[in-house]
Amino acid sequence: MKLIEINNNGTATFSLNDGRKLKSYQSGYVRIECKRHDRLYQINRVRKVPPKTKDNYFPMYERILIPNELDRLEYIINWVKRNVQ
Repeated sequence: MKLIEINNNGTATFSLNDGRKLKSYQSGYVRIECKRHDRLYQINRVRKVPPKTKDNYFPMYERILIPNELDRLEYIINWVKRNVQ
């Protein structure tokens, strides 16, 4: 994994060994590029939240943002160790 660029908004783009790109946004989101599509997928952790209405039977989830840049970088390094060969 190596750092490619940091743009004016502070978004850091990393290149992974398998050719995908990973982006770390200042808003706290971390996203990764899919190999076959021009899409980015969020890899932030999720937490279950209670539904806002009684009639909602489906589980609801929200992303856990990582506002600190060093914490995001540590999360990215650990994620790459677990998921990229």
